[in-house]
Amino acid sequence: MERGGQPPRRGRLTVLEARAREWPQEWLQQGRAEGQLALLSRLTSHRFGMATAEALVAELTGSDPVRLDAVADLILDCETGTELLDRISKWNEVA
Repeated sequence: MERGGQPPRRGRLTVLEARAREWPQEWLQQGRAEGQLALLSRLTSHRFGMATAEALVAELTGSDPVRLDAVADLILDCETGTELLDRISKWNEVA
């Protein structure tokens, strides 16, 4: 027996240990996505106004990085905030 009354491990991780090793990568990915969304919000606010930026954040919260990259292109391509939100909304209908 090891300290604390635990049986010795034989090179196998417990489920909790294995999961804990994944957490830093998940946190890093989540932080990147949150930062990317914050930047998209800022760009949208600057170009189309705060109301459009708030709607964009509500629509995209929890989105994957690939989708967020595509939205960055839309911010540049769309002429109006309404067009931007309409095009994003159509993606949701397809998905």
